[in-house]
Amino acid sequence: MTFGRVTILAAAIAVTLPGAAMAQSPHNWSGYYVGAVAGYGWSQSTSGPTRMYENFDGTDEDVINSPIPPFSFSGSGLIGGAEAGYNWQTGGLVMGVVGDIAAANIRGTYMDDSALFSVDSTINWLSTARFNIGVPMGNVLFYGTGGLAVGGVTNGLHDYYGDDVVNTSDKTTNVGWTAGGGVAAAITNNWIIKAEFLYVDLGTKNVSFSEPDAPDPGFGLITSSAKTTASILRVGIDYKF
Repeated sequence: MTFGRVTILAAAIAVTLPGAAMAQSPHNWSGYYVGAVAGYGWSQSTSGPTRMYENFDGTDEDVINSPIPPFSFSGSGLIGGAEAGYNWQTGGLVMGVVGDIAAANIRGTYMDDSALFSVDSTINWLSTARFNIGVPMGNVLFYGTGGLAVGGVTNGLHDYYGDDVVNTSDKTTNVGWTAGGGVAAAITNNWIIKAEFLYVDLGTKNVSFSEPDAPDPGFGLITSSAKTTASILRVGIDYKF
């Protein structure tokens, strides 16, 4: 009876092992792929000194008040878009290039202590072009990534004049860099799922606002600078050709 059970078990193992080996065979990461990504981002915005001028020229003699000192504030929001790339697998490394573009609504708001004005900053879209390098472990790939980042940022100023609010904004296209890492898993020969983290530095841009229709004493020109960074966690699904 025991011998029969061992024989049956051995036969089952002999039948199962080839299938198991095939299921565990390493994935070939080489090839083109396209996919979709979505996630959540946390931003950090830092202003430079803010100067206010009576006219539109911005000449030094027209400064009304001392510069408002720099201040920082954080934001958060959703991001999602599409990506495409290519991987080369050689030996124990996988190298690749990838580009993506995503719509975003990563927004933060700062309220002045005196409640005379508020500022908001929104990352409206983000695109990256990156180089990846990773180590495959079976059907799983651990990788680092880094490269160029370009994003659209809207900075808004809201000045409070009693019951009146004057809303102005300045839209900029920022160029910076990004770096991060992630893990990808091949669930079939063609479909890959991933999770990744990106730190994005969109640099510093000069911004300006004008209040020609503001109640007295409205400012003809308000100037500052805005530095924008973000930390992004996202998941994706790719189809490899």
